[in-house]
Amino acid sequence: MSEENEKYTASSGDKIDVPPETEQAEAMREGALDGLCDKVLDEIADLKCFILMQSGGHVRHQLFDLPGRIKDQSLTVAALVNQTEALRLSYANSKNQALELVLSTTEDGKAKYSNDKVRNLAVQQLLRDDKLYLNNIDELSRKQKLKSWR
Repeated sequence: MSEENEKYTASSGDKIDVPPETEQAEAMREGALDGLCDKVLDEIADLKCFILMQSGGHVRHQLFDLPGRIKDQSLTVAALVNQTEALRLSYANSKNQALELVLSTTEDGKAKYSNDKVRNLAVQQLLRDDKLYLNNIDELSRKQKLKSWR
């Protein structure tokens, strides 16, 4: 200790006596560390549970959503099938009307188109000018592409 300022100043050769840690102090320190570790482990476990609950909730929500989504898709497919069938019926109707017209055409009391080849050619010429028939063909090809794409 220096006499000038009455405070102890350590010099390079001085030994400082540190009182040995008592068993009680050591146990308290270890207990505090154990408590801290337990607290951290508890918080980690809580976070794991929270994450699992959150992800489980998301998965449950998606699972509960599936029947509605399947129903919507089924209705969409059914509507496409109905539209396609209506187009096919209209297409067939146009062909039948053209064939009926060709078959009913007569010259001098005889059928004008008695040959199958000539009859089919006349039907094709009539259908080439039928806008409804042409629209049905275009729409059917679009539906077929949509069906193959899905």
